[in-house]
Amino acid sequence: MMKPRTKRTIVGLLLAGLLLATSILSAAYMVLFHRSHGEYFENGSVPIFYSDSGSGEPVILLHGFAVNGDLNWRLTGVAPRLREEYRVIVPDLRGHGLSGKPEQPEAYGAEMAEDVIHLMDHLGIARAHVAGYSLGGYVALKLAALNPDRLLSVSVLGAGWQDPETERGEAIFTAFSDIANQLERGNSVNPVGTMFGDDSHQTTAWHRLQVRLATRFLGNKKALAAMLRSVRGLSLPRQDVAAIATPMLIVCGERDPNFTSAVNLHNVQTKSTFISLPEKSHPATAMSKELRNALVDFLGKHTDNV
Repeated sequence: MMKPRTKRTIVGLLLAGLLLATSILSAAYMVLFHRSHGEYFENGSVPIFYSDSGSGEPVILLHGFAVNGDLNWRLTGVAPRLREEYRVIVPDLRGHGLSGKPEQPEAYGAEMAEDVIHLMDHLGIARAHVAGYSLGGYVALKLAALNPDRLLSVSVLGAGWQDPETERGEAIFTAFSDIANQLERGNSVNPVGTMFGDDSHQTTAWHRLQVRLATRFLGNKKALAAMLRSVRGLSLPRQDVAAIATPMLIVCGERDPNFTSAVNLHNVQTKSTFISLPEKSHPATAMSKELRNALVDFLGKHTDNV
Protein backbone atom coordinates (compact mmCIF):
# COMPACT_ATOMS: atom_id res chain seq x y z
CA MET A 1 0.00 0.00 0.00
CA MET A 2 1.32 3.44 -0.97
CA LYS A 3 2.29 5.66 1.94
CA PRO A 4 0.37 8.98 2.21
CA ARG A 5 3.57 10.98 1.93
CA THR A 6 4.62 9.13 -1.22
CA LYS A 7 1.15 9.58 -2.68
CA ARG A 8 1.25 13.32 -1.99
CA THR A 9 4.66 13.54 -3.63
CA ILE A 10 3.46 11.77 -6.79
CA VAL A 11 0.33 13.91 -6.97
CA GLY A 12 2.45 17.01 -6.49
CA LEU A 13 4.79 15.98 -9.29
CA LEU A 14 1.87 15.26 -11.60
CA LEU A 15 0.31 18.63 -10.84
CA ALA A 16 3.64 20.38 -11.37
CA GLY A 17 4.08 18.56 -14.67
CA LEU A 18 0.58 19.49 -15.75
CA LEU A 19 1.20 23.13 -14.84
CA LEU A 20 4.46 23.13 -16.79
CA ALA A 21 2.82 21.55 -19.83
CA THR A 22 -0.03 24.05 -19.67
CA SER A 23 2.43 26.93 -19.44
CA ILE A 24 4.40 25.66 -22.42
CA LEU A 25 1.27 25.17 -24.52
CA SER A 26 -0.01 28.61 -23.54
CA ALA A 27 3.30 30.20 -24.48
CA ALA A 28 3.37 28.31 -27.78
CA TYR A 29 -0.18 29.42 -28.53
CA MET A 30 0.68 33.05 -27.77
CA VAL A 31 3.78 32.96 -29.98
CA LEU A 32 1.95 31.30 -32.85
CA PHE A 33 -1.32 33.19 -32.80
CA HIS A 34 -0.14 36.54 -31.43
CA ARG A 35 -0.45 39.21 -34.10
CA SER A 36 1.53 42.39 -34.40
CA HIS A 37 -0.40 45.58 -33.75
CA GLY A 38 -1.86 46.80 -37.00
CA GLU A 39 -4.48 48.74 -38.89
CA TYR A 40 -6.92 48.14 -41.73
CA PHE A 41 -7.69 49.82 -45.01
CA GLU A 42 -10.11 48.74 -47.70
CA ASN A 43 -9.50 48.06 -51.37
CA GLY A 44 -13.01 48.02 -52.76
CA SER A 45 -14.96 45.94 -50.28
CA VAL A 46 -12.00 43.84 -49.09
CA PRO A 47 -10.39 44.88 -45.77
CA ILE A 48 -6.62 44.48 -45.74
CA PHE A 49 -4.75 44.19 -42.43
CA TYR A 50 -1.21 45.52 -42.15
CA SER A 51 1.42 46.36 -39.56
CA ASP A 52 3.63 49.42 -39.92
CA SER A 53 6.70 49.93 -37.74
CA GLY A 54 10.25 51.24 -37.81
CA SER A 55 11.59 54.26 -39.66
CA GLY A 56 13.58 54.89 -42.80
CA GLU A 57 12.93 53.85 -46.37
CA PRO A 58 9.75 51.79 -46.66
CA VAL A 59 10.05 48.04 -47.17
CA ILE A 60 6.86 46.08 -47.87
CA LEU A 61 7.04 42.35 -47.07
CA LEU A 62 4.60 39.98 -48.77
CA HIS A 63 4.10 36.55 -47.20
CA GLY A 64 3.59 33.12 -48.72
CA PHE A 65 0.54 30.96 -49.28
CA ALA A 66 -1.65 29.86 -46.35
CA VAL A 67 0.33 31.71 -43.66
CA ASN A 68 0.34 35.38 -42.62
CA GLY A 69 2.71 38.28 -42.27
CA ASP A 70 3.83 37.42 -38.75
CA LEU A 71 4.52 33.76 -39.48
CA ASN A 72 6.51 34.52 -42.61
CA TRP A 73 8.41 37.60 -41.47
CA ARG A 74 8.28 38.20 -37.70
CA LEU A 75 8.86 34.65 -36.47
CA THR A 76 11.65 34.10 -38.99
CA GLY A 77 13.46 37.20 -37.73
CA VAL A 78 13.35 39.11 -41.03
CA ALA A 79 10.99 41.91 -39.98
CA PRO A 80 12.73 42.57 -36.63
CA ARG A 81 16.10 42.80 -38.39
CA LEU A 82 14.84 45.15 -41.10
CA ARG A 83 13.11 47.40 -38.55
CA GLU A 84 16.56 48.37 -37.29
CA GLU A 85 17.10 50.36 -40.51
CA TYR A 86 13.81 50.61 -42.38
CA ARG A 87 10.13 51.35 -42.10
CA VAL A 88 8.68 47.85 -42.39
CA ILE A 89 5.13 47.34 -43.64
CA VAL A 90 3.71 43.82 -43.50
CA PRO A 91 0.23 43.23 -44.92
CA ASP A 92 -1.78 40.04 -44.73
CA LEU A 93 -2.56 39.25 -48.36
CA ARG A 94 -6.25 39.02 -49.16
CA GLY A 95 -7.53 35.53 -48.40
CA HIS A 96 -5.06 35.21 -45.52
CA GLY A 97 -4.63 36.09 -41.87
CA LEU A 98 -6.71 39.01 -40.65
CA SER A 99 -7.50 40.37 -44.11
CA GLY A 100 -10.76 39.83 -45.97
CA LYS A 101 -11.33 36.44 -47.54
CA PRO A 102 -13.48 36.63 -50.67
CA GLU A 103 -14.37 33.20 -52.03
CA GLN A 104 -14.45 34.06 -55.74
CA PRO A 105 -11.36 33.39 -57.92
CA GLU A 106 -11.79 36.71 -59.73
CA ALA A 107 -11.10 38.50 -56.43
CA TYR A 108 -7.46 37.32 -56.50
CA GLY A 109 -4.73 37.20 -59.15
CA ALA A 110 -3.70 40.72 -60.15
CA GLU A 111 -5.99 42.14 -57.46
CA MET A 112 -3.41 41.00 -54.90
CA ALA A 113 -0.83 43.26 -56.52
CA GLU A 114 -3.33 46.12 -56.66
CA ASP A 115 -3.81 45.79 -52.89
CA VAL A 116 -0.15 46.71 -52.41
CA ILE A 117 -0.46 49.83 -54.57
CA HIS A 118 -3.61 50.88 -52.72
CA LEU A 119 -1.82 50.29 -49.41
CA MET A 120 1.02 52.56 -50.54
CA ASP A 121 -1.49 55.21 -51.58
CA HIS A 122 -3.28 54.85 -48.25
CA LEU A 123 0.00 55.45 -46.40
CA GLY A 124 1.16 58.23 -48.71
CA ILE A 125 4.18 56.24 -49.92
CA ALA A 126 5.39 57.15 -53.41
CA ARG A 127 8.00 54.38 -53.78
CA ALA A 128 9.02 51.39 -51.70
CA HIS A 129 11.18 48.31 -51.67
CA VAL A 130 8.98 45.23 -52.08
CA ALA A 131 10.04 41.73 -51.07
CA GLY A 132 7.87 38.65 -51.35
CA TYR A 133 8.31 35.03 -50.36
CA SER A 134 6.70 32.19 -52.33
CA LEU A 135 3.22 33.46 -53.31
CA GLY A 136 4.35 36.91 -52.17
CA GLY A 137 7.29 36.67 -54.57
CA TYR A 138 4.95 36.18 -57.52
CA VAL A 139 2.85 39.12 -56.36
CA ALA A 140 6.02 41.23 -56.06
CA LEU A 141 7.10 40.29 -59.59
CA LYS A 142 3.67 41.23 -60.94
CA LEU A 143 4.01 44.58 -59.17
CA ALA A 144 7.40 45.21 -60.75
CA ALA A 145 5.92 44.59 -64.20
CA LEU A 146 2.74 46.63 -63.73
CA ASN A 147 3.94 49.48 -61.50
CA PRO A 148 7.71 49.92 -61.95
CA ASP A 149 7.48 53.61 -61.03
CA ARG A 150 6.35 52.68 -57.50
CA LEU A 151 9.21 50.32 -56.64
CA LEU A 152 12.70 51.11 -55.39
CA SER A 153 13.63 47.44 -55.67
CA VAL A 154 11.96 44.04 -55.87
CA SER A 155 13.05 40.85 -54.11
CA VAL A 156 11.64 37.56 -55.37
CA LEU A 157 12.32 34.98 -52.67
CA GLY A 158 11.46 31.29 -52.82
CA ALA A 159 9.75 32.01 -56.14
CA GLY A 160 10.56 32.77 -59.77
CA TRP A 161 8.95 32.86 -63.18
CA GLN A 162 7.54 30.26 -65.52
CA ASP A 163 6.48 31.07 -69.07
CA PRO A 164 2.68 30.69 -69.08
CA GLU A 165 2.77 29.83 -72.78
CA THR A 166 4.75 26.62 -72.23
CA GLU A 167 3.53 23.13 -71.42
CA ARG A 168 5.18 23.33 -68.00
CA GLY A 169 3.41 26.61 -67.29
CA GLU A 170 0.05 25.09 -68.12
CA ALA A 171 0.87 22.05 -65.97
CA ILE A 172 1.52 24.33 -63.00
CA PHE A 173 -1.88 26.00 -63.36
CA THR A 174 -3.52 22.56 -63.53
CA ALA A 175 -1.64 21.42 -60.42
CA PHE A 176 -2.80 24.45 -58.44
CA SER A 177 -6.38 23.79 -59.51
CA ASP A 178 -6.06 20.18 -58.33
CA ILE A 179 -4.78 21.35 -54.95
CA ALA A 180 -7.73 23.75 -54.72
CA ASN A 181 -10.07 20.81 -55.25
CA GLN A 182 -8.30 18.86 -52.49
CA LEU A 183 -8.57 21.80 -50.13
CA GLU A 184 -12.31 22.13 -50.68
CA ARG A 185 -12.80 18.39 -50.13
CA GLY A 186 -10.76 18.60 -46.94
CA ASN A 187 -8.17 16.13 -48.26
CA SER A 188 -5.20 18.50 -47.92
CA VAL A 189 -4.54 19.40 -44.29
CA ASN A 190 -1.26 21.11 -45.17
CA PRO A 191 -1.40 22.74 -48.62
CA VAL A 192 2.06 24.23 -48.10
CA GLY A 193 3.48 20.74 -47.67
CA THR A 194 1.46 19.48 -50.61
CA MET A 195 2.92 22.11 -52.93
CA PHE A 196 6.44 22.52 -51.58
CA GLY A 197 7.16 19.52 -49.35
CA ASP A 198 7.58 19.32 -45.61
CA ASP A 199 11.28 18.36 -45.77
CA SER A 200 11.13 17.33 -42.13
CA HIS A 201 14.88 16.87 -41.88
CA GLN A 202 15.41 20.57 -42.63
CA THR A 203 12.61 22.23 -40.71
CA THR A 204 11.93 22.18 -37.01
CA ALA A 205 8.87 20.49 -35.58
CA TRP A 206 7.86 23.89 -34.20
CA HIS A 207 7.83 25.50 -37.66
CA ARG A 208 5.87 22.60 -39.17
CA LEU A 209 3.37 22.94 -36.32
CA GLN A 210 3.07 26.67 -37.05
CA VAL A 211 2.18 26.03 -40.68
CA ARG A 212 -0.27 23.24 -39.96
CA LEU A 213 -2.07 25.10 -37.19
CA ALA A 214 -2.17 28.34 -39.13
CA THR A 215 -3.65 26.57 -42.13
CA ARG A 216 -6.14 24.65 -40.01
CA PHE A 217 -7.33 27.40 -37.68
CA LEU A 218 -6.53 30.69 -39.40
CA GLY A 219 -7.26 29.78 -43.00
CA ASN A 220 -10.48 29.89 -44.96
CA LYS A 221 -10.22 26.89 -47.26
CA LYS A 222 -12.73 28.25 -49.78
CA ALA A 223 -10.81 31.50 -50.01
CA LEU A 224 -7.46 29.71 -50.35
CA ALA A 225 -8.93 27.46 -53.05
CA ALA A 226 -10.26 30.50 -54.91
CA MET A 227 -6.82 32.10 -54.74
CA LEU A 228 -5.17 28.96 -56.15
CA ARG A 229 -7.57 28.98 -59.08
CA SER A 230 -6.54 32.55 -59.86
CA VAL A 231 -2.77 31.93 -60.06
CA ARG A 232 -2.86 32.43 -63.82
CA GLY A 233 -3.72 36.07 -63.11
CA LEU A 234 -0.26 36.53 -61.56
CA SER A 235 1.57 35.11 -64.59
CA LEU A 236 3.55 37.31 -66.97
CA PRO A 237 4.62 36.87 -70.59
CA ARG A 238 8.34 36.74 -71.23
CA GLN A 239 8.52 40.21 -72.77
CA ASP A 240 6.96 41.79 -69.68
CA VAL A 241 9.48 40.09 -67.39
CA ALA A 242 12.38 41.08 -69.63
CA ALA A 243 11.22 44.71 -69.59
CA ILE A 244 11.45 45.06 -65.80
CA ALA A 245 14.21 47.57 -65.02
CA THR A 246 13.74 47.65 -61.24
CA PRO A 247 16.76 46.33 -59.29
CA MET A 248 15.93 42.70 -58.54
CA LEU A 249 17.09 40.13 -56.00
CA ILE A 250 16.28 36.44 -56.47
CA VAL A 251 16.94 33.97 -53.65
CA CYS A 252 15.91 30.32 -53.77
CA GLY A 253 16.94 27.06 -52.16
CA GLU A 254 18.33 24.44 -54.51
CA ARG A 255 15.92 21.87 -53.06
CA ASP A 256 12.94 24.16 -53.51
CA PRO A 257 10.51 23.01 -56.25
CA ASN A 258 10.53 26.67 -57.33
CA PHE A 259 14.28 26.57 -58.02
CA THR A 260 13.86 25.97 -61.77
CA SER A 261 11.49 28.93 -61.94
CA ALA A 262 14.00 31.07 -60.04
CA VAL A 263 16.72 30.14 -62.55
CA ASN A 264 14.31 30.93 -65.39
CA LEU A 265 13.70 34.38 -63.93
CA HIS A 266 17.41 35.08 -63.63
CA ASN A 267 17.99 33.92 -67.21
CA VAL A 268 15.47 36.51 -68.41
CA GLN A 269 16.48 39.16 -65.86
CA THR A 270 20.22 38.81 -66.46
CA LYS A 271 21.07 41.93 -64.41
CA SER A 272 19.33 40.55 -61.33
CA THR A 273 21.24 39.43 -58.25
CA PHE A 274 20.74 35.66 -58.00
CA ILE A 275 21.61 33.72 -54.84
CA SER A 276 21.05 29.98 -54.68
CA LEU A 277 21.13 28.25 -51.31
CA PRO A 278 22.58 24.72 -51.48
CA GLU A 279 20.58 21.97 -49.77
CA LYS A 280 17.86 24.40 -48.70
CA SER A 281 14.20 23.45 -49.17
CA HIS A 282 11.28 25.86 -49.57
CA PRO A 283 10.43 26.12 -45.83
CA ALA A 284 14.07 26.01 -44.74
CA THR A 285 14.99 28.94 -46.98
CA ALA A 286 12.30 31.11 -45.39
CA MET A 287 13.86 30.58 -41.96
CA SER A 288 17.49 30.81 -43.02
CA LYS A 289 19.94 33.49 -41.96
CA GLU A 290 21.31 33.36 -45.51
CA LEU A 291 18.04 34.74 -46.90
CA ARG A 292 17.86 37.38 -44.17
CA ASN A 293 21.45 38.48 -44.79
CA ALA A 294 21.00 38.50 -48.57
CA LEU A 295 17.96 40.74 -48.28
CA VAL A 296 19.68 43.15 -45.88
CA ASP A 297 22.75 43.38 -48.13
CA PHE A 298 20.68 43.91 -51.27
CA LEU A 299 18.51 46.62 -49.74
CA GLY A 300 21.61 48.38 -48.50
CA LYS A 301 22.91 48.63 -52.07
CA HIS A 302 19.67 50.03 -53.49
CA THR A 303 18.65 53.06 -51.51
CA ASP A 304 16.97 56.27 -52.55
CA ASN A 305 15.86 59.45 -50.85
CA VAL A 306 12.09 59.21 -50.69
